[in-house]
Amino acid sequence: MIVLQIMVFSLGFLIAMSTLYSATKQTVLPGRKKVLLSRTVFRTNFRLFRLVIVRIPSEQVRDTLSALNAPMSVMLLPLTWLILLLIGFTMMFWGVSEPSLGTALSLSGAAITTEGFLAPQGGAQTTLYIMGGVIGLGIVGLLITFLPTIYSIYSQREEVVTRVAFRFGSPPSGVKVLAQAYRLGLAQELDQFWRTWEDWFTDLAETHISNSEVIFYRSSQPGTSWITTAGAILDASALYSSTVDRRDVPWLNLCFQVGSRTLSDIATDVGIPLGSALAPGVSIHVTRAEYDAACEQLSSAGVRLKADRDESWRAFVSMRSQYDIALIALAKLVDAPEAPWSSDRKLGLTARDLIR
Repeated sequence: MIVLQIMVFSLGFLIAMSTLYSATKQTVLPGRKKVLLSRTVFRTNFRLFRLVIVRIPSEQVRDTLSALNAPMSVMLLPLTWLILLLIGFTMMFWGVSEPSLGTALSLSGAAITTEGFLAPQGGAQTTLYIMGGVIGLGIVGLLITFLPTIYSIYSQREEVVTRVAFRFGSPPSGVKVLAQAYRLGLAQELDQFWRTWEDWFTDLAETHISNSEVIFYRSSQPGTSWITTAGAILDASALYSSTVDRRDVPWLNLCFQVGSRTLSDIATDVGIPLGSALAPGVSIHVTRAEYDAACEQLSSAGVRLKADRDESWRAFVSMRSQYDIALIALAKLVDAPEAPWSSDRKLGLTARDLIR
């Protein structure tokens, strides 16, 4: 029997310490992190929501349920930590003194919640009791820092999303951004816009990879999304660089490089297979006819275009191909509202393919 007790205690200790490590890594450690427990919770919740959402015909109801996906995942994560800690300490209490399962569970709950409704018996139980109380308080402290961090990341992201929607219209598109900028006499301010957007992409690269659950938080403005806004900015950059007869804009290239790399990194981090999404013979999901229509729209807004349309198209294709798959796949993954050249495109990937 002593061998069984040692094995149960050891397994319980492993569960408790692994849970504490996962919670600490998820909430405290900076930079990119792959926490197996957190990913399991988020992906399980995502797939359960998908099973329900795809069967609902009402777009409004689907949108409401989609908005609950990320907050529900964030709330399930600390609940999962507590359940695993309860299981781990229940096994350890049983291992050190072999009480009934109910008593071991009660001791575990009393220790972790620091309620003290059941007193420990003996030195081994007392040691575990104190250990459980310290870890329980530690989890509460981690939550106090974790939840405000998530809200802060969301608020900073949505500031740019809202500005783009108010200035250039919703749903966002690269053509709208350029056409509206010229109509409003803001063409000279585009360099400052791209500088601001480069900072925004840099923040996305840091925050949305280290806290990947935030990518599922939906924008508060109807018809907008962080991913369709990112697509509009990158499309505006690609169109301006490839097609507009322009002066040099120093921050444009940097914004484009950081933005396209950011979307690719986020897509790779959540497990999207970027290399298998293109159909044979397809380089981007924007047709030449759509590009020509965009050029006519820009021209009517007073934007002076380069004379060689074919060369401009080839340059646009080259730039768009650097973020095309990541943009469309992420838009599908987060079920973004329909927007031109991003969430209105189709990929040969299912929702299961998009998150692994």
